Amino acid sequence: MARWATSQCELAHGDVLQTHLQLAHPHGVRRAGGVEDRLSRYLGAEAKTTSGLGPEARRDWRGSAMSYHMLERIGRIPLSRHFSLRQFLYSEIAAAHNIPNVPDDIELAVVTGTRLCQDILEPIVDLFGPIIIRSGYRSTRLNAFGCEHRLRCASNKRNRAYHIWDQRDHNGHTGAAACIVIPEAAERYRPDQIDELASVLHRHLPITA
Repeated sequence: MARWATSQCELAHGDVLQTHLQLAHPHGVRRAGGVEDRLSRYLGAEAKTTSGLGPEARRDWRGSAMSYHMLERIGRIPLSRHFSLRQFLYSEIAAAHNIPNVPDDIELAVVTGTRLCQDILEPIVDLFGPIIIRSGYRSTRLNAFGCEHRLRCASNKRNRAYHIWDQRDHNGHTGAAACIVIPEAAERYRPDQIDELASVLHRHLPITA
């Protein structure tokens, strides 16, 4: 059973409910089915089962530019029925400051992201319909920049196994987090009923607090 380490609900932008969710694995990552096949299918010969992408691709990722075709292939990697990796890579910080937001360890990011989507986000979609990803994966470089410049990012130490999906935290735990907007929830719950929404999520999600 996954541990829901963080669950917060708040009124965002005045009219939609936003939740902050983390799926963490206390005893290391649980293998998500078909990860190696998905990496091979979408990344081809670049895929490595234990170290993410090959050397050329990893150099591209750390450089100032990455090929359109590689980014497209990465973004197409499916995480669950309704979600692909692309939906979690967009960042206003990345766009405004030209910082690549792609994982160093693609395999771990896909494994933890898959568990987040399958175990947490898909059940929410079943309950409320479409959701909006407000903030998902953050690279260490992007998150460090956001923290340094006070752009609503905690430190890398605090965000490992949280928004930094492809690194373990100081206890060796793996995990992934996303901030999401639930438009339908705004129609069902008033701002003073946020605790009720949190209770609904706790009752329906396959988690332990």
